[in-house]
Amino acid sequence: MKSMCRVTFFIINILFISSALMEERPSRPYFVNTNQLEVNATSGETAYLRCRVRDLGSNTVVWLRERDLHILTYDVYTYTSEDQFESMHTNDSDEWVLKIRHSQAKDSGTYACQVSSEPYISQDYHLNIIIPKTKILGDSEQYFYLGGIINLTCMISETDTDVDTDTDMLDLFWFREDEMLNNAINDDVTIVTDRETGMSRLIIARARIQDSGNYTCALSGTDKSTVIVHVLSEPLQEIGGDF
Repeated sequence: MKSMCRVTFFIINILFISSALMEERPSRPYFVNTNQLEVNATSGETAYLRCRVRDLGSNTVVWLRERDLHILTYDVYTYTSEDQFESMHTNDSDEWVLKIRHSQAKDSGTYACQVSSEPYISQDYHLNIIIPKTKILGDSEQYFYLGGIINLTCMISETDTDVDTDTDMLDLFWFREDEMLNNAINDDVTIVTDRETGMSRLIIARARIQDSGNYTCALSGTDKSTVIVHVLSEPLQEIGGDF
């Protein structure tokens, strides 16, 4: 009987010690959004890479650019002189976000979210920067009569990838030579842009000789398309009259 009591007491002690050790042993950090490792962004917009880490404890999250092994952020601090990068995190969240402002083609590639545990853990994210194309419809040289309407249409075309371009996030600008027309103080100049369809129209109500020149439709930080406009000195004929 005493022997059974001693065995029972020994087993209870083992279970108690094991339970205590399990409670004292900190949980290891682990990633929880491993199905969101491919991120697409349109050139010129802000890209976000979202890394979620559970049971971080006293460890630190670091974002690393893999092509040059350059540390970009450490905890909530930016660790690079490239000011387009920023770490975003709130104390009540398990999410650590790498923010990349004004993304460009060169920003495409693999980024690692690393946790300074022992041994460290790392999760790779691949960023695809999509470069949309612009095209002014019609010939590369277009002719209009003096006093007539100049009407140019620019389309944001599909890219070479299978990824849809988010045209709603893009800014589109019209130029005549080096002069931006979007903010021109001229009642004859109208620009109508439909962000959903990616189409923009430049309308000049009464063409003048000085309206001749290179016209460019450009996306912020990406592609541009240019045509040459010729305003002919022959005045626009009135409709009607004898035939």
